Amino acid sequence: MAHNVNFSSILLVGAGAMAREYMRVLDSKKVKYTVVCNTVESAKKIKLTHACKVVSGGLEKYLRDHQAPEFAVVATPVDSLYAISKMLINCGVRNILLEKPGAIYNRDLRNLSQQASYKKSNVYIAYNRRFYGSVEKLCELSKQDGGIKNIYFDFTELSDEISRLKIPDEVKARWALANSSHVFDLVVFLGGSIRKLNTNAYGGLDWHKSGAYFSGTGMSIHRIPFAYRSDWSSPGRWEINVYSENYKFILSPLEDLKAMMRGSFEIKDVNLESRDDNIFKPGLYKMVSKFLSQEVADFCSIHEHCYNFKHYCDIVNYDA
Repeated sequence: MAHNVNFSSILLVGAGAMAREYMRVLDSKKVKYTVVCNTVESAKKIKLTHACKVVSGGLEKYLRDHQAPEFAVVATPVDSLYAISKMLINCGVRNILLEKPGAIYNRDLRNLSQQASYKKSNVYIAYNRRFYGSVEKLCELSKQDGGIKNIYFDFTELSDEISRLKIPDEVKARWALANSSHVFDLVVFLGGSIRKLNTNAYGGLDWHKSGAYFSGTGMSIHRIPFAYRSDWSSPGRWEINVYSENYKFILSPLEDLKAMMRGSFEIKDVNLESRDDNIFKPGLYKMVSKFLSQEVADFCSIHEHCYNFKHYCDIVNYDA
C-alpha cells in the first residue's frame, strides 16, 4: 500500500503551484518523498512549509548522484514535461505520473510511448478530473440507468486571460492540448476512445492561429456518439452533458453534478460525497492514492493518450 512506500522511492519533480498541490497530498498521507527543483531559492521556500527532502540543481544532476526511484511525479511547466519524463524513463523509473499533456507534439508523445514500452515503464497522464467526486457519481448513476447513450461537450477557454499569461508562445499556440485536453480526456474516459471524428475549425486569435470556433461530431469505440462546440472568441466555460435513458447529467463546472429527469425541465443538484475534493485540489488525493497503490484501471496510460492525441489535434486544427 502507499503508506509503505520507502523514503527514497517517491520523487516529485517540480516546485511550482501544481507541484505544491502534490506536496500537500503527500504530506497528508504521511509518506516520505524527495522533491527535485532547479534553484536553491525554490528549495529554501519548499523547506519552509514542507518536511520532505529537497534537492536543487535539477533532475539530470540528481539522477547522476542517486538511484532511480520506484515512483516519480512530474509537475513541471508544460514545455519541459517531455524532456523530464524521457529522462526518468531512460534511467529506469518504473512508475511515472506525468502532468498533462505529457508533450505538445505527437512525435514527442510517440517517442515517450515507445521508450516506455522498451524500458517497461508504466507512464500515466495526470488527468485528475477522472477522479472527481462528480465524475464518480455520474458513472454510478448512468450505469444504474442502463449506461451512457451520448455526450455533448464545450471546451471554451478564457481567451483574454490566456493571452496575458507569461508562458511560451509555443504553449499558447497549442493551448487546447496544454489545458482543454482535460475536457477531451474526460469525454474519452466516460464514453471510450474516439473511433470516428468530423471536425470544423474557423477563425483564429492573435495567440491561437489555428482557430477560435470549433464544432464537430464523432463516435467512440463503444459506439457512443458525441458532439461538441467551442467558441474562444465569446464567453463560455467547460461543460459536459451526458445522456442516459432517463437522465441528462450536467458537469459545469466539472466539479459539480446536476441532473434533469425525463419528463421534467427542472435541473437539480446531485449530492456528492467528496470530502477530499474540498480539502485538496479536486481529484488529486484519489489520483495520487491510486497511483501509489498501483490501482491504475482508471488512469490514462501514455499509450492510450498517444492514440487519442491525434484526434485532439484534429478537433482544434493542429498539425500533429
